[in-house]
Amino acid sequence: MNFGKVAWGLLSAALAFVLNTQLKPSLERNYAPAENAAVTGTLTLRAPAVEIPLMTLHVTTLNVEHLGRSFKIRELLLRAAADSGAAPAIELFVRLPEAPGDDLATGPHNPSVFRQVDLAIAPTGRLGRQSSYIVIEQRRVPVTLGTLTLTDVAPLDDDAKAGAYHALGRFELQVESSHGMDLLSGRLDGQLVWDDDRAAAASR
Repeated sequence: MNFGKVAWGLLSAALAFVLNTQLKPSLERNYAPAENAAVTGTLTLRAPAVEIPLMTLHVTTLNVEHLGRSFKIRELLLRAAADSGAAPAIELFVRLPEAPGDDLATGPHNPSVFRQVDLAIAPTGRLGRQSSYIVIEQRRVPVTLGTLTLTDVAPLDDDAKAGAYHALGRFELQVESSHGMDLLSGRLDGQLVWDDDRAAAASR
């Protein structure tokens, strides 16, 4: 094979990757270190029997304008609490469905609409920039698909937590392990808030 053709092929692939990266928007959603470390719930796996402390779950509904196109973000972030900048033990991006005529970005921001709905857990979130994963036996394992069902969503009674909800749910995850695909299941008990994205700015 001609060396020039090989070099051109490699250069073309590199250019395509750079262009694709630049043409896609990005969204940074950085939460305060104190919130990242604060435990407001738990995620309990059945097998292996593990209880993971969770930070508050966040619902993000935002339209990102980029190069004349509009990109929709409709997702719930489920992430383990982690202190001192440590990587969380679990991070899942859950897709939120919209019914015809609905607009989750500008609506009443009431997460009880997702009660008893099977929500799809996506392999990536934040417009494909971040991956869903779970750490099992000190090994980061990709999550390929799954479902989260919020069996109950109710406002918290504490006035200091205005806009926060208590969420109960069950989940199933399909993960890539060293010996193939494994299915994990368990329960969720946590707090949930809907980010106020109507005035938020997305990085482009």
